Amino acid sequence: MASSTSSPCFSRRTAIWKQLALRSDVDDIILEILGRFSLEKLYLAGGETTRYQSVITNLLVQLDAIFYIQRLTIPSRQQQPGPFLSFLVSWEVAARTVELVLQTIAEGRDNLWEATALRNEYLAEFLLGALRVLHLHPRSPPLQRPKDRRARFARIHRLLEQIFDAYPGEKSFLLIMCKEITARLHEEAHSLCLPTTMQHGTPNLITELYPLAPCLLPPHILQLVPPGSPSTGWVSQFLALRDISQYIIGASLQYAANSETRDAHLRQASLESRNAIFAALQNLQLPSQFSKVDVVASFNCWFRLVFSDTPDLANLNLEEQNTSECIVDALDELSERLAQRQAIHRVSDREMAFNISRITRSIQIQDDPDAAYVGSQSPSQYVLNCSSSHTIGGAQLRAGGLSTTIGSFPLHEVKLPEMATCSACDEDISVARELPLARKVWELLNPLQINADSVSAERHMSNSFQIGSPDTEPHDLFTYSTFTSGLGGNVPLTLDSELMPAHTQSIARDTAPSIMGQSSNNSLGPSYSMSKKENSLLAHIRPWMTANPPRQRDASPEINPSSSHSQQGRESVTEFPYFSIETASSGRPSMADQSSISSRTPPRPQVAAEKGRTLWKMPLPGVLLHKRTLPTVSGETSSITSNHVDENPMEEIPLSGLFDSGLKTSAKTKAVANLHVALSQNSSYGLLWSPSMIHIWDLGTTPPNQVRTIPTESSCILAAIGRRYVAYVMGSRDQKLTLRIMDLSQTMPTVTEYRIPSELWCKSIAIDRQENYVVIGFENALVRFFKTTTSEQPREDHLHSMLHTCKSCASVDTLAFSQDGLSLLASTRNAKGVVQIYLWRFPFDSFEELASCRYPVPMHESEDNGISAVMMRSQQGAEEGLICVTTWTQSGTPVLIQQNGGIKTEMRVPGGAHGKLGSRIKCAAFSATGRELAMVNDKGHLYLASSLNARPIDIRRKATSRELTSKNCALALSFMTVASEEIAIMMWVDPSRGRAFMRRTPVGMRSSNSILETNGPVYVSAASSQRGVHTSKGTPRKQLKLSG
Repeated sequence: MASSTSSPCFSRRTAIWKQLALRSDVDDIILEILGRFSLEKLYLAGGETTRYQSVITNLLVQLDAIFYIQRLTIPSRQQQPGPFLSFLVSWEVAARTVELVLQTIAEGRDNLWEATALRNEYLAEFLLGALRVLHLHPRSPPLQRPKDRRARFARIHRLLEQIFDAYPGEKSFLLIMCKEITARLHEEAHSLCLPTTMQHGTPNLITELYPLAPCLLPPHILQLVPPGSPSTGWVSQFLALRDISQYIIGASLQYAANSETRDAHLRQASLESRNAIFAALQNLQLPSQFSKVDVVASFNCWFRLVFSDTPDLANLNLEEQNTSECIVDALDELSERLAQRQAIHRVSDREMAFNISRITRSIQIQDDPDAAYVGSQSPSQYVLNCSSSHTIGGAQLRAGGLSTTIGSFPLHEVKLPEMATCSACDEDISVARELPLARKVWELLNPLQINADSVSAERHMSNSFQIGSPDTEPHDLFTYSTFTSGLGGNVPLTLDSELMPAHTQSIARDTAPSIMGQSSNNSLGPSYSMSKKENSLLAHIRPWMTANPPRQRDASPEINPSSSHSQQGRESVTEFPYFSIETASSGRPSMADQSSISSRTPPRPQVAAEKGRTLWKMPLPGVLLHKRTLPTVSGETSSITSNHVDENPMEEIPLSGLFDSGLKTSAKTKAVANLHVALSQNSSYGLLWSPSMIHIWDLGTTPPNQVRTIPTESSCILAAIGRRYVAYVMGSRDQKLTLRIMDLSQTMPTVTEYRIPSELWCKSIAIDRQENYVVIGFENALVRFFKTTTSEQPREDHLHSMLHTCKSCASVDTLAFSQDGLSLLASTRNAKGVVQIYLWRFPFDSFEELASCRYPVPMHESEDNGISAVMMRSQQGAEEGLICVTTWTQSGTPVLIQQNGGIKTEMRVPGGAHGKLGSRIKCAAFSATGRELAMVNDKGHLYLASSLNARPIDIRRKATSRELTSKNCALALSFMTVASEEIAIMMWVDPSRGRAFMRRTPVGMRSSNSILETNGPVYVSAASSQRGVHTSKGTPRKQLKLSG
């Protein structure tokens, strides 16, 4: 009704109406807003006038929106107030809110002196609404006598007088009205009552406000202020007309909030009532100091919410500024806070959230068991006219070419083709009739689904305040100590390189709570062997204890030979047919340990960038690192706006020790071609590895520093590294895999080993940012989660478990965690070339396919190397998730996909022969801030895309590496933060030169307010994964066969 003619603020107020009307926690909402304001005000330093005014403006606008709805909730006198009390703010909270606001503005004279609009408009509107609620509230505090009530209004009046004294000059009509109202109320608390007809006939939010009640129609309005009425009652008449205008606006808001379609003649009735109010205002007898233009203007701004054709009298004053933008921003902030509050309330009832998820998921599975149809229609169920009345999903009917809708309305009966038979009983069928209950249940429950643990994690990790502490650096706002002190003891520790202990402590390990729990998809059974070898001196550091940072580096730590684990036998190891998990921590160095500590030389002087090295970082002797400048290719034009590429010089990384140095040239080139690289997502570490050896480099120093060498003892297939752990998978000729997870924080590293006797080969690996577990993708759409801190049976997630038992399904080509650590994406590519994306949200105990984000790429191409990268940008505030998909194909253009709507934006760069981005992308990475996206194409060019929400996206070539002949070439890309500066790092191996190189590309300074900081704490949920949505063991059968 009002949408076509309403103001920009109307949609915001409608959204807040939906969130605030008839809520039983109004007191808590107001107290939360005031508490947040008080915390904001802590760090408002002198001179920050603009920020101070912005914070108080938001507070006043939000409180005004709340008290406006409260005014419409107050029942009439003919109704018992009992049923309404739960929806009303308490009198005491309302009174203290008014007092706090007035006191704050009176004391903030230095910062609010020039904020005329704040006092004359925002403060006045809030006070009028709040004072009206206090005056008409049906339930006063217990034991409050009339003189006590007058005393409270007297206190408010004195505070308002202080504001008048503190801010001399011209005041608005509404602010003077507030002072007039408080003056009368502190003399007689019931002196401004409603007219008799309104006392008994006004509606409230329990019922519908439309059609308009008789007391809101023109005949009654004109009777309120008859011509020649005495001037003694002008304040009561003004307030009564203001109440009527608010009810009229409220009726339009409620109409829009309810998404009404019936014609209630609301617009015409509202226009007539508006005109009657303006006519009554002409009869209002005002004191000489007031102007009727100001009185009409105060009503005018309210009616412009619904009727944009109402003249804007505020424009008559040239000094008035357009403040609608401030109101919109404040209302948007309030709406977002209310949405978060509703989500938290909803997920607080874990049983309810779990049951809702199970119901909606089961309806979706019955609608489309094979996930073969992607559409925007709601899941539905149809009954076939066979003798057993078998059911079929609406998606299955649509997949067979049948329509289940007429326009936008569902079709309750679908005629089937001739010769159609039921697949369950093979009987002939001719019609399918809908069961509307399934569709309606899904439509009602689906919007209520929420990921409880994601909401909880984001609430602890985001900076929801506008003003930070002046005593804290921006990147230190969310440190480890901040969270561990507030979250209690059971918080696994992700150690920073600066927090490594000078010596380890022998501490008995407790059983840490697990976020993996049991899995309904775990086919491995409960049998697995676990053997722990503990060193009394070099035992595991208890993962939830704070490590004391070392004062200085201990160049030669003492190791007690008597603590060797050789005294312990292996008699306790029991063989089981499934996983074998072995945790090794020996006082006597193994071969891997000997190679990493055998050569020790006095450390060379450190540079500033080496500040964060750990105790075990030792420069290797004889290693000379040289900076070389890669020749640039002439004629390259990769940038949209510039052809010049300003890049930093390359830095060489030697490969000695990764292969036999005595090989001939051809054999050496082949050995170098078999090397691989990997970069950490949450630290400055990088990996270079061959099938038999792994080298760990610290790329945050200049030059890069090799910190550890690890013999693999078998053929290394995959490897990944975080800040504390390195994980690598070894394969044998009999198709058996072994995963080893090494704790790098120990002087003598602790290794957790998982033996995986599986016929499925591994394809991808990732370590989460908190390093709680390692995730590996296998063939047949299988993903396994391996714990790093505790030895327990890994969890399995079969991506197609709800559809069928995989025998020849696609492999999990990529696994990637978002930079904020709250999302995990896996991707597969089916036989038709469609890229399918699966999402886990923290704590990753359940997953879902993002059906709207499917990306078809043809399979008939000659150079098809499949998916190269699928990753999600860190979620920023209210922005929806943004997913990047790249491939190494001829037609799979890199795309950005919006998570919710599935809208795809192709990323192309026009240019010369060497300037195009192309479709063969080796790797991609989002920056920690989420503002940049880096990609490396087959030419070895690094492209940096910024302004990802703009159209077109700004894409520029920033650096070069080497030309890549296939997707398997050794090159890795990642964003790292070094000395508070965010840089993109490329690391690659050049077989023709027999060397490895790296190149740094600065992006900008890291800002902690741009994303959710997750480097310090690790969150553990004690809830079992049994509550996940993937609990179905059976798969619904297709019930329809269309033949002929």
